[in-house]
Amino acid sequence: MATSDRHAGRVRFHPPSRPALRRLLEQLEGRPWREVLNRSDDPELKSSRSWFQNRRKGLFYAMMDCPRSAKVLDIGAGSGIVAETLAEYYDDIVALEWDRDFAEFLKVRFEQDGQANVRVSEGSGLPLPFEDSAFDFVVMDGTVPRLEHAQPEGAGELLNDLVTECFRVLTPAGWFAMAVENRDYVRRILPGSDHRVPGSKPRSPRGYRRLVEAAGFTDFELYWAVPEHNDPMLVLPLVDHDLTRQHLMSSAFLPRTRWKRKVYAALLATGIVSPLMHSMYVVGRKP
Repeated sequence: MATSDRHAGRVRFHPPSRPALRRLLEQLEGRPWREVLNRSDDPELKSSRSWFQNRRKGLFYAMMDCPRSAKVLDIGAGSGIVAETLAEYYDDIVALEWDRDFAEFLKVRFEQDGQANVRVSEGSGLPLPFEDSAFDFVVMDGTVPRLEHAQPEGAGELLNDLVTECFRVLTPAGWFAMAVENRDYVRRILPGSDHRVPGSKPRSPRGYRRLVEAAGFTDFELYWAVPEHNDPMLVLPLVDHDLTRQHLMSSAFLPRTRWKRKVYAALLATGIVSPLMHSMYVVGRKP
């Protein structure tokens, strides 16, 4: 979670509460959803506008080595912004959503926006409601925190099972990609940090690697989403530490505070980047 609602004027990068979403749905009949959202005086909906509309969230997935004819599954589609962005690059998108209210919103959104190549599928848990080898590309963007909040007990096992299911529904040579938060991020451990999300139990980069490889994926790749996956301004491959240091040492993403900049620079100079990453993209391929 990128920011706290305590900070006036800052953007909220997480879903609205269920009551707020239902208030939005109540106003949609006969009205464009964007107009309702952008003109709303509801404080929670106002602060969630970026979560619904920030197209940068979906652009990383458009860079995958998949043809336009690829069949894509977006798991935990939420606001629909990732599926809507992918629909510009791929011909066949399935937006899977377990939450009934979000599924209702997705249907309204895609119908109003004329996204005929996006279909909404309402899931009810695992296994995924699809045949083996049904998709060429599977995406999970910000799905993990939602799983953790919905089922805090046993969330780790659920994620293991979900990634295994992603492997099952992919075609051979199909791609899997997910945006996740980093357990090692230094600001998560600071007292009072607004990055400490209740119930959230992210893994380390090594932990995510073990997760996807245990499911059977190969060609593991890791990318740093800067400053974070909800609003990625820069995406860096972590296999090239020189490139990472070059970009970050000369970028606008260095902390403004002088002593923080020194710590940041010292970590980059040693090649230790994991504590600086809020979130990342984890990529694997089915053999």
